[in-house]
Amino acid sequence: LAGGVGAVNQVADLLDDPQVTERASLLPVDDSDLRVLAGPVRFGGVPQAALAQPPELGADSDEVLREAGFSDAEIQTLRADAVTP
Repeated sequence: LAGGVGAVNQVADLLDDPQVTERASLLPVDDSDLRVLAGPVRFGGVPQAALAQPPELGADSDEVLREAGFSDAEIQTLRADAVTP
């Protein structure tokens, strides 16, 4: 058999893998139990920051709709018709 052979891990095994822990390959998301995969590129020992929670559904809808050219009255109509949260 040519090449290296190793154990096949399950996802749960990855979360506690010593190399993943040592390289800080999983970053916490603020105010939650969620962790996400860190980027593979590292710059001279500069730590990667924890990530912020994403906005709630609809939190940026008004801003996005205004940038798309909708007026406040049109946005209110969309809300009243339950088109946007």
